[in-house]
Amino acid sequence: MEATHCDAAKTLIVLGSGGHTAEMVALVSALDPARFRPRLYVAAAGDPLSGERALRADGGPPAEATVRTVPRSRRVGQGWLSSVLTSLVALVAAVRLVFVERPRVVLVNGPGTCVPVCLAALLMKVVLLASGLHSVRGERVPRALSVPQRTDPVPPGR
Repeated sequence: MEATHCDAAKTLIVLGSGGHTAEMVALVSALDPARFRPRLYVAAAGDPLSGERALRADGGPPAEATVRTVPRSRRVGQGWLSSVLTSLVALVAAVRLVFVERPRVVLVNGPGTCVPVCLAALLMKVVLLASGLHSVRGERVPRALSVPQRTDPVPPGR
């Protein structure tokens, strides 16, 4: 059965660097591009390679996939005290992104970039999936971190 526009779920996919991106690209390649569209990839500011790699591997129509960036919550080697401010900046950017884009599904696999996005998604009560991958009928699928009930109608993805 072919997915209709009503079946399509705007999907926000959080990338990390290196292995996190490779894992997410593998997960996204298993998704039905007609069902999980449009796809919005989110990478940390200062990491252009992850977004480029995701777009190359996406496989869907180019108009159905875009990349956005959010500030890093904490840089490698950054002190914990100063990371409070940078984490707040990242959270504000993530909340703005999630509220503007209004995804129905958020996919994450554990990079630090996902923490503010997860918090923003929980505020919006979207379906939040993490890559604690487990097997279902021989296929590796993500576990749902949270699937809260929405009380407001979900607008169709753009």
